[in-house]
Amino acid sequence: NSPTLHENPGSTSLPVSVSFSSSGREEPSCLATVTIRKLDDAVLARLKRRARIQGRSLEAELREILTAMAAREMTPEEKWALFERLAAAA
Repeated sequence: NSPTLHENPGSTSLPVSVSFSSSGREEPSCLATVTIRKLDDAVLARLKRRARIQGRSLEAELREILTAMAAREMTPEEKWALFERLAAAA
């Protein structure tokens, strides 16, 4: 299945449904759904503009951004900030 994106005009929610297939692996297929609520209209406009500049759909641009960020290693500063947030929450 190809990933799909559903936009609600005039809404500050941006639900994103993405399907992943197992590609013949033993793992079962899964459907991941991400909903981003209260996204500032200006942020959405910048993301759409960025997608247009890159020659991609909004869905493809969001997938690229999320994939790149998930693959990136945290910097020592980011790790320390995470540690501090976790320690403060404990």
